[in-house]
Amino acid sequence: MTITLKSLKSVTISSLFVLLVVLVSCTQSDYTKLVKQELNRGVRVDSLIFGINFGDTRDEFYGKCFDLNKQQLIDQGPGRLRFNTFYGFSGA
Repeated sequence: MTITLKSLKSVTISSLFVLLVVLVSCTQSDYTKLVKQELNRGVRVDSLIFGINFGDTRDEFYGKCFDLNKQQLIDQGPGRLRFNTFYGFSGA
């Protein structure tokens, strides 16, 4: 079996390609690094506004919205939710 220059180039190029793919796949984007850093902090931020939180049950959410509606802080209707007063701005 003789090794020709052509087969040696082919093996070298293939090896370099595999090495490049391995190196690129090992690096993380800045976004991925930031996500991991923030998740490692162990701080959970799940509050939205007016005491409404991610993870509220459907009944909790609608109960809070009903109470906010009674206080006239929000205005609920079919397909919309309007804030009557929010950070000093009138609702739109």
